[in-house]
Formats: sequence, C-alpha cells, structure tokens
Amino acid sequence: MKILITGGSGFIGGRLAHHLDLNGHHIRLITRNQKISHHLKNIEITNFDWTNLNEIENKCRDIDVVVHAAGVNSYDSGKDPLSALSFNGLGTANLVAAAINARVKRFIYISTAHVYSNPLIGVITEKNCLNNYHAYATSHVAGENFLIGASSEKKIEGLVIRLSNAFGAPVHAGVDCWGLLVNDLCRQSIEKKRLVLRSKGLQERNFIALKDVCLTIEALINMRDYDKSNNILNLGSINKKVIEMAKLIQQHVEVLFGYSPEIETNFLKNEMIGELKFESLGLKNYGIEVRENMIEEIEELLLFCKEYFNYKEAS
Repeated sequence: MKILITGGSGFIGGRLAHHLDLNGHHIRLITRNQKISHHLKNIEITNFDWTNLNEIENKCRDIDVVVHAAGVNSYDSGKDPLSALSFNGLGTANLVAAAINARVKRFIYISTAHVYSNPLIGVITEKNCLNNYHAYATSHVAGENFLIGASSEKKIEGLVIRLSNAFGAPVHAGVDCWGLLVNDLCRQSIEKKRLVLRSKGLQERNFIALKDVCLTIEALINMRDYDKSNNILNLGSINKKVIEMAKLIQQHVEVLFGYSPEIETNFLKNEMIGELKFESLGLKNYGIEVRENMIEEIEELLLFCKEYFNYKEAS
C-alpha cells in the first residue's frame, strides 16, 4: 500500500514510517528536513508548500492513505496561537482538500486527547464535550472539523485519532520529543542519574507506548470496513500516576544499568489531582485492541538515551 506521512522527521511520523516500511508498505515522507538519514527500503523523502493546493495535490497522487502527523506542539501553540491555527487548522484543511482531489481513499489525522480538557480528569470517551480553549487544542479541533465534515459528505474516509501521552525512542536524538514526561524522565535517569518531577507526581495520566501507536495506526490503515459515524477515536493504553511512572522507570534503570536514580518531587501550586479513565469506544467498535508494550518501550527508550546522552555531573 502507498502511504503519505507528514511530519516525517518528527516523533510519531518518523517511527511510523519505519514501522510501516518494515511491513512492506511504500512510504512518501513529507518533511522539512530533506537530509534525514534513514534505513528504509521503500521510501521517498519530499516536501511541499502547505499553502499551495496544487503542489500538495501532486504529492497526494497515487496515494492510498494519508497519515497526517505534522503539527505545532503545545508550547509553540501557546506562544503563537495564530501560527498554530494556521498550520494545525488551515494546513490540515489544505491537505484534506488536496487528498480529496487526488482521490486518496483514507485520511488519518493525529490529533490530541487534550482537546477534551486541561487537565484530563474523570471518564473520557469520544462522546465528551470539548472544554479546552488553549490554542493547541482549538487549532487541532479546527483541523478535525474539516476532516469530519468531508467524511460526513462521503468525500473521503476520515479518521481522527485523539492521542494520549505517547512515549518512546525517536528515530534520532534530534527529534523534538524530550519535553514529553516519560522521555524526559528516561533522559534524566542517564544525564542526571536522578528523576526530578515538577510536582508531587499525584496526577493520573494515560500513557501509550509509541510501538502501540504504530500498531494501531497500521490496523486502521489496513481496516476494510469504514463507518463515517465512527470516525473519532481515542488512542491510549494504561492509566498511571506520574510518580508511579517515575518509579517504573527507576526500576528498569536498575535492571539495565545497575543503579537506582533518586526520585525528587516538588510542590506545584494549584496542582489538579483527580482520577482518570481514558476509554476508546471507537476502536472497540472497529474490533481493534490496543496492545500494551509499555515495559519493552521503556527499556528501548532507556537504551537509546544511554547511547546518545552522557552523565553530566551537577555543577
């Protein structure tokens, strides 16, 4: 199958490209970094002007499925909301329109679970109202709405993935993923030999291994039956408190490297604490079960950090 992936040098897009290549798919990777190194067999690395519909449409020719994994992150969205809306909203709309014109069958948009609320507390399903008005959330909702609208009009098979806290080893150390909680803690365990939390760690979050993200997206790519009334899909795996995740990382550092990094917690003013139950009714309706490769992913991430980052003594 021929698959176009945006965000090709990024955290999700890069790993997804490697995963799908290993399973025999032909990949057209859209990335600003044309010099990225890779070991993929069936890959074409290219880019386009996100405002040029004709150029985007040409890149979508002969493509079966588009996976849109590019986007402005939360931090940058907060600094420049207009740029976030322009890319996450209008850029997504342009890509959907171009894919429709190029007769792409299916379009998978990687959105975020944070469209629901900040922080995520309580029972979260695809039926929940959206109550997060941060630019990161609202700009993604704008992109979602364009795809959902096109899908409802039967112009394309649109699937929106609202992703929880994914973690794992990136395809190279320069990928912008070290602000993610688990990635940050694994890197700290190597560079600092301690795990510093910005809070008491009592918040509950939903975590998912990047390997499980790739496996689920592949299942959605290969899925035969499509239901336009079931096109918003939560994607997560295991609920854990932040302190529990830190302790899990601590345990596997000791297993792999023979030392146990100390966990340091801090007081966070107005820390919101509550139970979380993050569910995916949509994936269940499609009969897709999310696997749980959390331990394997943590160990691979720790080994990656050990290879690329060195211990730095505190000054």
